[in-house]
Formats: sequence, structure tokens, C-alpha cells
Amino acid sequence: MAVAEYRSQLDQKYLLFQVPGLSATEPFSAVIRNNGFRVTGDVIRKTLRRFVDSSECVFSDADKTFIDTAETLLEVLIFCRSKQPQKRKNAGAKFNLQRPRGFCRFCGQPSEYMQFINNPDTWNSLDEEQKVRLSHKYCHAHRPKLQDGTWNNEYRKAMRSKKKFEIETNRLLKQSAQPGALKQHADDASINRYIMYLIAQTTLQPADEDKIRDLARRLVNYKISDRKKQIIMLMTLGYSQAGIARRLGVERQAVWKALKSIPDEFRLDVS
Repeated sequence: MAVAEYRSQLDQKYLLFQVPGLSATEPFSAVIRNNGFRVTGDVIRKTLRRFVDSSECVFSDADKTFIDTAETLLEVLIFCRSKQPQKRKNAGAKFNLQRPRGFCRFCGQPSEYMQFINNPDTWNSLDEEQKVRLSHKYCHAHRPKLQDGTWNNEYRKAMRSKKKFEIETNRLLKQSAQPGALKQHADDASINRYIMYLIAQTTLQPADEDKIRDLARRLVNYKISDRKKQIIMLMTLGYSQAGIARRLGVERQAVWKALKSIPDEFRLDVS
């Protein structure tokens, strides 16, 4: 195997960084089988970045070959993950929830790495150090640190709302698989109806996962809470603000403020 032959010729300095597939006699396929695609990929990226940041890396021809080989192994992982057979499906769904798409963890945009590698011209315009520093997990807007090394405020905000984003994404994906069926997303029927009507209104389908993730991101950023979903749904059903307040056990002023803060994008038109 080419990887095994290359590994046998590596200098000791490269072996010390223990890049999976390049630092031991165990075949790369065995490493993947034992650790899984995601863990193996994360370890390769971390160790490769540690090598680039170390004094051992002077970007000699041998260093560049080592970096290129590790990046190739990452590309192989991405390709293999995309070809995995289905392991779990939602009942009645027509899409594989485990299928990797190279999205940013906090929205529907591609990760920095995927954005560049999918465009040969921009990819080839980067030097090797720039390629290694591209994020595999986040888009440019949500990467943890900015180019000057300071923490990114958008990343901090997205981290604080990570759980809410995942909940909204899963709800929208599940509903998009069967747009006309009322799914059980929450204990309150108004919330479930709101999600069903929102998906029907946007006409999003499972294949539009990027748009669904972006919609989930906006729901979180605009703070469209479950309480606000209830208010929108009750208003759509014809309740007055006073009637909504009585139904939910809140002050009428609270209903007014909630409605005022909701952008038109998230209101419903079921006429």
C-alpha cells in the first residue's frame, strides 16, 4: 500500500506527531475501524496543526509532502463518510440523518475547508499553511478565532445557543420529511402546528438541508422561543392579544411585546 510504503520512509520527527495512518504500523483502514471516521479526522487535523505550529516544521519539501499526505488522508475520510450506508432513519423520513454534508456546526454554510476545496481555483491559490489553518467544523463567520487571533463574538454567541440550534434543526428536518403530517416536536400542540405551517410556508424539503439549517440559525438568532411560537400560532388561529394572554396565563403587554419583536419572516399565512 502506498501509505504504508511512505510511512516506512518517514523521518523520526514526523512519527513523533502520531498522525493516524502515518505514525504506526497499523493500517489506516484499521485505525478508522477502531476509532470511527469523525474521531480519526479530528485527530488528524489536531496533530497536523500541532506539527505546523511547531519548530519542527520549516516547510521544506519533506514537510510539505508530509502535510499533503495527511490532507489526502482527510479527503479520503470525507469521501468514505459520504458513502456510508444508512444506519438510522426517522420513521417515515426519506433522508439519512447521519449523512455528512460538510456544514458549519452552527448554520447551513459549508465549513471553510469545504468551501475552498469545492472550488479548485481558490483552493490552488492558497499556500500549504493557509490550507492547514482552514476550519473543518465552522464557516468563516462562525470560526472560533479571527485572523488576528482574537476570539470571534459570533462563535461565542453560537456556542451559547448550540443546544437551541440543534433542537430547531432537528425539528425542521423531521417535519420537512413529511410536511403535511403533524409531528410531535413538543408537548404543546400550538408549537407543533407552528413548525408544520412554517415548513409548509417555506416549501423546504430534506434535500434543502443547508436552507433548513440557516432557517434554524435565524430562529435562534431572532429568539423565536417556543412561547413566541405559541403566540404566533394562536394569533394565526384568530385569537386576539387579550385572548392569547388569557390562554397562556401572561399579561397582554407581554403578548404585544413578543409580537412586536417577531420579524415578518416567522409569521404565518395560512389563508
